[in-house]
Amino acid sequence: MINKNDLISIIVKPTNACNLRCKHCYHAGTGYDNEQMSDKMLEKLISSSVPHFSGIHYIWHGGEPLSMPLTFYKRALELEQKYKHNPNQNIKNSMQSNGTYVTEDVAKFIADNLPEIVRAGIDLLQIITF
Repeated sequence: MINKNDLISIIVKPTNACNLRCKHCYHAGTGYDNEQMSDKMLEKLISSSVPHFSGIHYIWHGGEPLSMPLTFYKRALELEQKYKHNPNQNIKNSMQSNGTYVTEDVAKFIADNLPEIVRAGIDLLQIITF
């Protein structure tokens, strides 16, 4: 039975799409597709988790999560607030990204909305020349 005092971390893969082909990636052997999580599925995910836990940590993963438009993550944040059952409920978001889609707008959004942590893979160093 779920107790509202429970904490949970949920790894969310909004897409398998990725613009890199890292050798170590588990998708390397199974392939990549461009399917994206629908708004309906996003709302189902959040509505079935937020009301039931005192603390939730969504870890946005992929594929490459930043291949999703920022509107997807803005919607996720809106839904988190919609289904929040307590103003003190602790909802965190973090992201594992290869960093190649980071623009000034993306960086500002991340700084304003995902301050907990964003991880960028070391593979990014392979495509940047100094």
